[in-house]
Amino acid sequence: MNEHLSVATRADGVETTASGEIAWNLPAASGETTPPGEPTPVPGGELVLRRSVALLDALDERIFFAEPMGRADDTGDTVRTASARLTAETAWGWRPRRASPRTARPTSSAGRRRRRTVRRPATSSPRRG
Repeated sequence: MNEHLSVATRADGVETTASGEIAWNLPAASGETTPPGEPTPVPGGELVLRRSVALLDALDERIFFAEPMGRADDTGDTVRTASARLTAETAWGWRPRRASPRTARPTSSAGRRRRRTVRRPATSSPRRG
């Protein structure tokens, strides 16, 4: 079974782990192609690449597909390696929100037009005779 390995990072591409922060080299989009990022080595430490089942333990703002570079230890749900690179960002990835006309409206009542409720006089229904 060929499952993707993934890494979850904050919006700035930094992964927060129990042993500290890892600043990943992100893939750089150029036109319609996105070449993989440069390998991110961790001298004397290890990078943890996760399969989808283990990714739930580390969800963050952005998720990237990753591949180990060099020797890697497969532990089932994760792969541990001294060097890896991010190959592409997934659809989960963080995107800044643009203000749309609907969300750009003021949130307080100041500056808003007040809706008028037009009350019509009650009319009696015609009597049938």
